[in-house]
Amino acid sequence: MENLVVKNVKLKWAHLAEPNTQGDYASGKYEVSVVLTPEQAEQVRGLINARQKIKTDKDGDLTVTLKSSVKPIVVDRNGMNYSPDMLKKLGNGTVANVRINLYQSRGMTFAGIGAIKVKDFKEYVSMADTSDLNDEDMTETSLGDLEDDE
Repeated sequence: MENLVVKNVKLKWAHLAEPNTQGDYASGKYEVSVVLTPEQAEQVRGLINARQKIKTDKDGDLTVTLKSSVKPIVVDRNGMNYSPDMLKKLGNGTVANVRINLYQSRGMTFAGIGAIKVKDFKEYVSMADTSDLNDEDMTETSLGDLEDDE
């Protein structure tokens, strides 16, 4: 079984520090959605079975979700491994080269996470993060856009 490398792809919804075990769609595996160009999508589609879908997400991006029961290797542009703490901060829009490992299961070919080399790290910011709402930053001018129009 061969592997495929997709270059300069954006990552979304990464669970690379630990398996995805929370929420309605938890797989119990390491996983990441990879945004593909139309050409990359055709390459991947030609290698996998119909059960593993390339989808168009709400942003209009072609994505495939790659999973692995084994923790994938994730390195920075210098080849240094990311710590689990840094992997937890890896956010949507991070640009990387991704090695897709093709594997057989029940007579079908699937695409899984092989390794990831991050080229442009985007830090995850929680929707619950309120650090940008500190009192010293809250002037009347900055609060003006929060006022009701009357």
